[in-house]
Parts: sequence; C-alpha cells; structure tokens
Amino acid sequence: MAGPSRSKPSNARKAAPTRRLPQATARPVRPAGPNFFVVIWMGLAHAAGATFRLFLSDKVEKDERRDGLPFFLLVLAGVGATVEWFVPTVEWVRLVEEFTVGGLFGRIAFGLPVVLVLFATWLFRHPTIDADNRRIAVGLGLFILSCSALAHVAGGMPQPSGGIPGIAAAGGAMGWLVANWLTAAATAWVSVPLFSILILVSALIVTKTSPTRVLERIRDLGEYLFVHAPRAATPETGAVPTGDLSSVTSHSDLGDGRPWWTIRKNAKPKPFDTPVESEASATDLIKDMFAAEEAARQFNGTGPAVAATPDDVATAKIPVTESTAPLDNVATGDHPRATPVRSGRPYSLPKDTILVKGAPPKGSSPVNDKAIAAITDVLTQFGVDATVTGFTRGPSVTRYEVELAQGVKVERVTALSRNIEYAVASNEVTFLTPIPGKSAIGIEIPNTDRDIVTLGDVLRSPAAIAARHPMSIGVGKDVEGQFVIANLAKMPHLLVAGATGAGKSSFVNSMITSLLMKATPAEVRMVLIDPKRVELSAYQG
Repeated sequence: MAGPSRSKPSNARKAAPTRRLPQATARPVRPAGPNFFVVIWMGLAHAAGATFRLFLSDKVEKDERRDGLPFFLLVLAGVGATVEWFVPTVEWVRLVEEFTVGGLFGRIAFGLPVVLVLFATWLFRHPTIDADNRRIAVGLGLFILSCSALAHVAGGMPQPSGGIPGIAAAGGAMGWLVANWLTAAATAWVSVPLFSILILVSALIVTKTSPTRVLERIRDLGEYLFVHAPRAATPETGAVPTGDLSSVTSHSDLGDGRPWWTIRKNAKPKPFDTPVESEASATDLIKDMFAAEEAARQFNGTGPAVAATPDDVATAKIPVTESTAPLDNVATGDHPRATPVRSGRPYSLPKDTILVKGAPPKGSSPVNDKAIAAITDVLTQFGVDATVTGFTRGPSVTRYEVELAQGVKVERVTALSRNIEYAVASNEVTFLTPIPGKSAIGIEIPNTDRDIVTLGDVLRSPAAIAARHPMSIGVGKDVEGQFVIANLAKMPHLLVAGATGAGKSSFVNSMITSLLMKATPAEVRMVLIDPKRVELSAYQG
C-alpha cells in the first residue's frame, strides 16, 4: 500500500539577500582652534612681556613665558591709574571707583597701580620662580591689608552703616574687616603699632630679608647709593661698550655692588644652573681626603698614624699652604677660617690686553690640497662618481665636502673609509652623512699643521662678550672655526681627557683664567683640589 508522498525541501531555496545600510560619508573633524579673543589677548601679553624683558641679561625661554597674568595686572594698573590719577573728579567715574576698588581698599587704591606694575614686571621677568612669586604675592597682600587697616583707623573708623562712600574715604571694606575689631578691643594705641610692624614684616617678606640681616642690607644699600658708581653707558646705544673685557663687568661688585633687592641668594635654582656650594658637601670631601691620606700612610708605613676625627674635620680650615705641607696641618684647625674681605673700592676686572693675541687662522694650506687630491684619487680608483667641492678648515680638523652624482649611493663612499684613511695616512677620519643643512657627505680629517688657538682670541670674540654669565669660559674653536663658549654653571661635570702632551693642563689653566677675567671674587668662589700638587701649584697664594 503506497503511503502518502512526502514533500522534500527544495534545494533551490535561496537565502534572503542581506540589505546593507548606507554608510555615512566620513567628514574630517576640524580641530577647534584657539578663541579669537584669546589670540589677541596673548599676542598683546607677549608683546608687553617682550618689552619688559628687553634689557634682561638672562633670556627667558619661549616655553617658560607666562605673560597672561602679568599682562592682566598691567591692564588693571592702567585702569586704576586712569581712574585714580587722571579723571577722579568726573561724577560717574567717582561712583564707579567708590563701589569697586575704592570700596575695597579705600584711599590705598591711589597707590595700587604702582604696586601692580612692579609685581607685573617681576612676573614678566621671572615667570618660573614659583616659590618667589608666591612669597612676593603674600608679602604684597600683607602690605596692602596693613595699609588699608591704618587708613581705616586714620579715617575715623567709619562703619558700613554710613554708606559705601564713607568707608571708601578711609580704608575700604578690607580695612574695616581687619582694623575695626582690633581697634575696638584694644584701642588705636595697640592696633596702629601692630599694623606698622606688619608693614615692615611685609617688606622683609618681599625682599626676602631675615631680621638679622636688616642692618647688612641697609649697609649694602648705602654702599650702592654712595660708594659704587654705576657704569657709564655709551650715548648712542645706552649700552656698555663691548670692546674690552674689563668693561664687561658682572652682576655684582666686590661687596655686592648691585641693588640689594635683586639679590636672591636662597632662591631655588634650576637644574644644573648653579653649582653646589654646600658646606656639608665640602666637609664630606675633606673627610674622604683625610681617610685616603691616612690609609696611604698606614700602608706605606711612613709618617705618624694620626687619624682625623669627625669633629676635627667639621672644623677644618683650608689655608694656603706650601706644596710640601702635609695634610695633618689642615686637620688640626690651627689656621683661622678665610673670610671674604669687603673692600671700600670697586673691584676692577683685568684688561684683556694681558692675554697674548694669536696668529690669524689659515684659510687653506698645502696639507688641505694633498688631502683633496688623495680623496679624489680613491674615488676615481673605485669608480665612484663623486667630487670634492670644498672644505671647512678648523684649527685641528678640516671637513671636506663630497657631493655625489645622480644615482650614486652614499654607502659607496662610506664603504671606502679604510681606503681613504690609508690614502691620507690617518686613522682618525670621521664621516658625516650628510652634513646638516647640506646635500653633501662630510669627511673630517685631522690637520697635520694645526693652528694654535689662544685664550685671548677666544675671550675677545663676540660670542664671549655676549656671554654675560660669570661662570662662562672659553673652550676654543669648533671644526667650522667658530668660537665655542661654555657655561660651567649648567654643566653637572666636565671631564678633560687626552694623551700626554695633548693639552689637558693648558685647558684647565685656560678655564681658570676665563673665570678670573670675567668674574669678581664676590661672584665666584673656587675650591681647587690638586691631589698631585703639581697642576694647580701656580694658584697657591
């Protein structure tokens, strides 16, 4: 019996087509640019900052400038000066003044523009010294509040119930808040001396002067005003002449000849900006020297076995001794501590005429012609299509410029380094691929006829005269014949290395002489340590 037929699924069934959603066209997202008013504001702020930093010896780096806030203070000072000084009788201006700055600070508002300009000038010139900026802001705030309190007491202690014009004519709201409760509780005989003392304290905070150094600062100010005459400027430019090193005086004289309010002896230095002058570190160094000397005596079995105790080292004096004096005399503390001598007359730097003038540098010599011929022969022998197009001669090294033809690889020239060394008879050939700023290969070869670079020429160069830092020294010339000046204050270490007779001692002497020619004893203090007692013996005494 035939059963019912089953329907088989059709293999021809097709999957439903997938519908794709239309993709949105990607649009480039434009970065939001700075606000137009922000650009205008910062442009004006940078222009004002550049004006205030125009005669600043230490340039402020571009990424360290923060001109927005000081420019805002400068604008407030301009508005305040206009309101308080020039149009104080205009009725609507007087009303605005009474309900704004006059209502806050009273009659002290008349001098606020000067305070704001001075603080803005400091911020323009010292934007990154946050500790000093906060200290000065606190000192100025205390000064303004104390003056407002005194003005409130002197104005008859008006109350807010009498209206804003009444307290604006005295010490303002700030003066009322500070002085009213104290004067009511302890009378004006207590509040007036107290606020006067706070004004003096604020001056000490702003100038960073401890109470024990007030007399010293007053003496320094007297010396600056009546003893140390300022340098004469040229009538054409108003700048100090730069022809002689003796005219390039540094920031301070013997006895602090610069204004005392610019001295920041305890300011936090930038990394590697000032050398470490810690007495504790010097004591640790002396301890190590004593320990090494004692170990050497005990090992050799010579000399008395006298060990320096920590107490002896802590009070050790560093006298000027003969080259044969033992270190035991230093540990005994028999010599008095050397103290800076304050002179009544300014210290004058030595003239640069005492330094010998060197011979003019050689533009070219037969040695350079032979080197060019040797390089050309090597390139020709190995079929390299390249040409020596020029050279730059330095005092000890000459850089030869090699230009390649179209389609020639740089590696074809650098692969011939050994052959070029053999041709010029030197194993100190250096390849520069490429020379920065040029489409050429540099081949640096030592000169067999070296030029002598004298220290006088280096210190008389424009680069040395422009380096106003007292710790700047003359290093020499680079491969391009340009004078090189370094700032020791920004160097964590300086290692002078070389073979015997290479000029290590000459460089050390040149470094010390550079400091003597540019810095006064009040600016730079040197501790010369010579374990051999040979290299630096000329500076004893």
